[in-house]
Amino acid sequence: VMIKHKKYQLLLSLLFVVSVQIISGQDQNYLDSLDKELQPRESTGDKAGILYQIVEEYLRPDRDKALEFSNLLLDLSINDDYTPGIIDAYSLKGRIYRSGYSYDTALMFTSRALRLADSINDRQRLARIYAEKGHTLFLSQGPEPGLGQYLKSYEIYSEIRDSSGMANSLNGIGVMHMRKSSYDSATIFFLKLIEVSEKLGFEETLGKGYLNLGISYQEILAYDLAKTFLMQSLPINEKLGKQNFVALAYHNLANVECDLENMEEALELYEKALGIYEELEDKIGIGNVSTNIGNIYEEWGNYTEAFRYYNRGKQLHEEISYWGGFLVAYKNIALLHERWGDYEKALTIYDSCIVIA
Repeated sequence: VMIKHKKYQLLLSLLFVVSVQIISGQDQNYLDSLDKELQPRESTGDKAGILYQIVEEYLRPDRDKALEFSNLLLDLSINDDYTPGIIDAYSLKGRIYRSGYSYDTALMFTSRALRLADSINDRQRLARIYAEKGHTLFLSQGPEPGLGQYLKSYEIYSEIRDSSGMANSLNGIGVMHMRKSSYDSATIFFLKLIEVSEKLGFEETLGKGYLNLGISYQEILAYDLAKTFLMQSLPINEKLGKQNFVALAYHNLANVECDLENMEEALELYEKALGIYEELEDKIGIGNVSTNIGNIYEEWGNYTEAFRYYNRGKQLHEEISYWGGFLVAYKNIALLHERWGDYEKALTIYDSCIVIA
């Protein structure tokens, strides 16, 4: 029995948190200068602020370094009885463990940060950390629990009239509705985000808004609108150096062309996304695009090349225990074995997929 060929699409957009760029040589000099600034400063608040910046810079490229500096921030803040620094250290630890897929540990630290922020009525930090908790709950439990946290974040940001925070929370709320397949609600929040961002000149949230609105339209097969907003996101995110967002736009533009059966255009766009993901060393992105490129070569009847890309996607996802992407790539490999007439191998793979799922 043949299974339906499944094309893996990267439609999930997690653009509601601040992204951290890969550290270049010039950025490393910036980190070194931050480190030197720690020495002469007498204020615990100043030192804590510098340590926070260092963790932010290391969070994406080097989680171990980020964790090391978050421990320094925590020790400094505990020794000097500086509660805001303790809150920030716990918050950062939550983000570090979340980026390593340790969601229970991430939630433990995020919850500690929330309790402390509430105890001193630090509304700004409360709003930010509710959004962080929403992100983690979404990744670990789904959009419904994540939505509740983003709504709390938006409510507090509105109370304290933090327009930038409101914009980021609007983006998170829109993404939660999109992942619940509530596309009307998602569109409303993304359009509101775009309106606020355009009015106040918030380019970062404007780039997110265009990108996520494009993805939302893609989900409901409104391809012309999807392409319009995905394209509008590109120059903004390129200007801001948000390469992960640029890659995501190219990836979804390629998905649109694939759905429209414009395979050559799709392949060109996938290759653009793949090049950026490789520069960022984003294994999920590389794996997902590789699987999609495999789809195209299989469509063209080039099964050897399709296998090469599917296998790359499978291996990368296995390395990071991303089993959703792994299973899609592996099932596609099984389908290739069916096409080759090797039904025993195909059945073995399907059995393995059932065990993993």
